[in-house]
Amino acid sequence: MNLKDGTEYHIGRAGIWGVVFPLIMCFVVYVAIAVAAVLKSSENVGVAWVSSFMVDKQGGIYTVFFIWLLFGLAIAAVDRYAVKFWKDKVQPIMSTKLDQMKGEMSEELLRYHGETQSVLTIEKASEAVERAGKEELKEILPQMFSKLYGRHAQSSYSFNSFCQRVLGKFYDEDEPHRSQYRKNLTIKASGADSFHWNEIIKYRLHCNKFEVAESTETPISYPLTYESESLYASDNMEEFLKNYNFSISVNNDEIFNSSKNLHVVDNKIVAAPGGEGNVVVIVQDGRFTLSFRHMLQINKPWTDVSVVESSILKDKNFILHSSVATCGADIYLSIPDGWVFEEKVLAQTSAWDVTENTQQVIDAHTKDWVLPGIIAVFSWGKPAEH
Repeated sequence: MNLKDGTEYHIGRAGIWGVVFPLIMCFVVYVAIAVAAVLKSSENVGVAWVSSFMVDKQGGIYTVFFIWLLFGLAIAAVDRYAVKFWKDKVQPIMSTKLDQMKGEMSEELLRYHGETQSVLTIEKASEAVERAGKEELKEILPQMFSKLYGRHAQSSYSFNSFCQRVLGKFYDEDEPHRSQYRKNLTIKASGADSFHWNEIIKYRLHCNKFEVAESTETPISYPLTYESESLYASDNMEEFLKNYNFSISVNNDEIFNSSKNLHVVDNKIVAAPGGEGNVVVIVQDGRFTLSFRHMLQINKPWTDVSVVESSILKDKNFILHSSVATCGADIYLSIPDGWVFEEKVLAQTSAWDVTENTQQVIDAHTKDWVLPGIIAVFSWGKPAEH
C-alpha cells in the first residue's frame, strides 16, 4: 500500500490480526446482535436464550472487541514504526558493519592464502633445489637471475654473465681462494739510482670443501703461482743473483729458495735441476722476470703460504695484481726518506681504510673481497724544488 505522501506502507500480520480482524468481528457481532433482537421472542428455547443473552450482554461484547481493536491498533503502530526504525536506522548500520567485517575477513583470508601459497611455493622450490643436481641448477641459473633482476640478466653481455665467466669458479667450494692477505714492502735507497727492496707476503688459502669433511674428501690439486717483474740494477747476473733472494714456503715448509735453486750460466740465470716447482726466469732489456708454479695437494680448510723476496732494483713504482679472488687484504709500503709518493691508487677505493703515517709510509686495510686484476699502484719520486 502507498500512502498519499508516497510512503510505502505494508500492513503486515500485526495489522491484520490487530486492526482488520477486530473490525470485521465487530461488524459480525453487530449483525449477530441485531439478528438476536429479532429472534429473542423465538419459540425455540435455545435460540431464544442465546438471543436474549447477546442482547442483554451486548455492551460487554462491544467493550471486549473495542479493547481488542485498541490493542490491535497499538500492535500495528509498533509493527509499522519498529520495522521502519529497523530498516532505516539499525539495518543500514548492521549491514555496513557486516560488509566491513566480510571485507576484513576476505582480506585476512586472502592474505593468509597468499602467505600459505608463498610458504608452499618456497618449500616446493627448496625441495626442488635439494633434489636437483649441480649441472641442472646451472642450467636454470639464467632463468633465476632473470626473475630476480630482469630479462637483461640472461644476455651473454650482461654484468651477471660477465661475473659468471670471470668469477664463477670462485663460487665453487672446490676452488681455493686467498684470505687474510698481507704484503709488507720496505724500500730503502741503495746508491744514486737504485733501491733495496725487501718484500714479505703472507696469506692463507681457504678451501670451503674441507670445512665439513676434512679427512674423507679427495685432495684438491691447486696451482700455487708467483710472478715478479722488475728493473735490475746490474748487468752482471752473478752480482744481481748475489743480492737477490726469493723463497716460498707452504705451512712453514720451504719449497723453493733462489740461493739453492737458481744459478748463473753464461751470465744467464737458470733454474737448477731437481728443485720443487717449475721456475722460469727471463732477463731481457733491463727487466728481470720470475715465474714460479707449483702444484699443491690440499686436503684441509686452511693452507698457509709465505713469500720472501729481496733485491736491488731501479724501479720507482710498485704494481700489485692478482689472478685470484682475495678475502681481506693489508698492504704496508715504506719508501726511502727524502722521497714522496707521486701516485697512490687502490682498486675498489671505498673498501679500503688507508693510513698515511708520514709522507713515506702507506698502510691500507680492507676486510672486503678484492677481485682479480690490478689491486694497487704506487709510484714515488723526489719532491719538486721551489
